[in-house]
Formats: sequence, structure tokens, C-alpha cells
Amino acid sequence: MGGKSNQSQRTKNNARPSSSGRSAELLQNATNVDQYFTAGSGKTQPVLFPSLASANMDQDLTPEFSVCFKKFTKKDPVTKIKALQEFKELVKTGSVDDVEAALPSWANHYQALTFDCDHRVREAAQVYRLLVS
Repeated sequence: MGGKSNQSQRTKNNARPSSSGRSAELLQNATNVDQYFTAGSGKTQPVLFPSLASANMDQDLTPEFSVCFKKFTKKDPVTKIKALQEFKELVKTGSVDDVEAALPSWANHYQALTFDCDHRVREAAQVYRLLVS
């Protein structure tokens, strides 16, 4: 139908169109992102245990602790509060070895929970921190 078929697509403000090859190149040249994570406020914070930053911390966890820690990363504050209550029960009923294996993961999740937007999550994290300490 009408139109010029010989011209390339127009871009707004003479910007270059996106390219997946260029994006992949930028990702390869980026600095090490594993050393930082983002909290709820969007600020980057250093990892609590740098020696464990690249290691898979969940490999020695029981499935119950893994599910509990996965719930900490959800967006809903009610889910996070329920996960904290579940974590309390796991600490009380779990073996000492299981709780010790969960401490590095708990430290990283605790750090993120203390910066949560919801005050109930922050308060619950402070209360349940006493169980581990």
C-alpha cells in the first residue's frame, strides 16, 4: 500500500535502536554485580559475607528453610511476616546443625528485611532476630 519501502525505520530524537548484541557486550564489560544487592529502598548495599557472595548459600539448607527464605523475597508484607513466624518455628524446632547452616542466609535476608517499606515487617524482623542471637 502506500509508503516508502526503501527507507529504514525512524527513531525518536535520532537515538540508536536497541540491539541485543550491544546489551550483551555491556553486560560482559560490567563490573562484578555479585558483590551488591538492592534492598527495598533501591539503594545498593554490600553483601554481609563477601566470601559467600559467589557460593550458593542454599546448598546446605533443609527444604523448609529454603522455602522460608524464598518467602522473604516476596513483595507482599503479609507473606514476609508469615515467613518470619515460620522461621521462628523452624529455629525453635530445628536441629542445631540446620540452624547453623541457615545463619549466613538469614543474615542477608535480615539485612534486607530491616529496610522493608512496611513497618510491621521491620518490627517483626527485629523481634525474631533475638531468637537467632
